Amino acid sequence: QHQGYEVKTVGDSFMVAFPSSRLALQWAVAVQLGLLTVEWPPELHNLADASRGELGGKLLWNGLRVRVGIHVGNPIMDADPITRRMDYFGRVVNTTARLCHLAQ
Repeated sequence: QHQGYEVKTVGDSFMVAFPSSRLALQWAVAVQLGLLTVEWPPELHNLADASRGELGGKLLWNGLRVRVGIHVGNPIMDADPITRRMDYFGRVVNTTARLCHLAQ
């Protein structure tokens, strides 16, 4: 639906490439909205990082949360020598990683 390509995982992070910034943003919004509708176990909400958050009666977050950083640019692309899958490098990737780290 959003035409994302999972480039790789690093720890608990995913790098996903999209053919356009519009599709990347649509995917990010879909992920966040999807997490709002999950029926998480009640015990999960007792954890500070998995609580429910409301403002003015509107649900803002529910259960597990994810940070998403989006950046636009032309990365350096090359096939990974082991997996043979396309990998991305360079300034665009580094900037995006920093954005993800800063997201709260």
